[in-house]
Amino acid sequence: QGWKNEPFDAFLRVFFLQGLLLCIVSLTLPMGLRNQSEIGPFDFLGLSLFIIGFLFESVADFQLSQFKKDTQNEGKILSSGVWSLCRHPNYFGETLIWWGFFFFAVPSIWTIISPLLMTFLLLKVSGVTMLEKVLKNKGEAFDLYVKTTPSFLPFKGLSFLKAVISVLVLDMIWLGYAFNSFYVNQAKSVARIINVDGKLGFDTLYWAAGFVYFFIPLGITYFACFSSKTRSMAFFKGALLGLIMYTVYEFTNLALIKNWPLEMALLDILWGPILCGLSASFAFNKK
Repeated sequence: QGWKNEPFDAFLRVFFLQGLLLCIVSLTLPMGLRNQSEIGPFDFLGLSLFIIGFLFESVADFQLSQFKKDTQNEGKILSSGVWSLCRHPNYFGETLIWWGFFFFAVPSIWTIISPLLMTFLLLKVSGVTMLEKVLKNKGEAFDLYVKTTPSFLPFKGLSFLKAVISVLVLDMIWLGYAFNSFYVNQAKSVARIINVDGKLGFDTLYWAAGFVYFFIPLGITYFACFSSKTRSMAFFKGALLGLIMYTVYEFTNLALIKNWPLEMALLDILWGPILCGLSASFAFNKK
C-alpha cells in the first residue's frame, strides 16, 4: 500500500532485501565447509550450541503446534514446557544454531557478522519485538506471562554464574589439594600426567576442561535449581544429578578402559553428589 511502482518497489523492499540479508546471514556456512583443518575446541563449541539450539527450537515449535491444535486454548498463552523458561524459546534456539555455525567457520572471524545480524533481526526486527506487539492484545494473560517469564534467555544468569563459581571452587579444593596426590597416583597409567620439577601432576587440556565446567553448572542450574521451590530440594536434586552423572561416567570407564582404577571410580562417585548438591544449594534463588 502506498507504493508508486508496486512491482519495482516490491522487488527492492521485499525480494532484494531478503536476498541480501540471506547472503549475509549464510556467510558462515560456506566458510565452515571450507575450513578443512583438524577438529578443535571451536568445533566442539559450535556443535554444542547447535545441539542445544536445535533442541530448544524443535521442542518449542512442537509444543506450540500441539497447543494450537486444542481449540480450548484459543486466546490463551502457552506458558508450559520450554515456554515456561522464556517467552521466545524458538527464537533463542534459532540464535544458538547460527552462533554454532559461526564457530564451525572459525578462524574466519569476519563471518561473525552472520550471527550478529541474525541475533539483531530476531530480537529487534522480525522476531521478539514484532511478536510481542501482537501478543499484547491477549491482555492480562500476556501481562502476567511477561512478569513471570524472561523474554529471551531461558535462565537466570546469576544462578548459572553461582553454579559455575561453586563447581570450580569445590573441584579446585577436591582435585587440587585434598585428593590431588591420590588422583595423580591412581590415574597415572591412563591420564595426561607430566613431571614438573620432580612432582607429578595433570597435563590438563584446558579447553576440554572448560566444557566440563560449563555443562555441569548448566545441568545443575536447569535440573536442580529451576525445578526446585526450596534450597533443600535443590540440594537433593543436585546430589541425585551428581550421583547419576558420575556413576555413569565411572562405570563406562570401568567397562571400556583397561586398568581404570576402581578406587578412584568409587571416590569420584562419592564426590559427584557432594559437588553437585552443594553447588545447587549455593546457586538456588528463591523465585
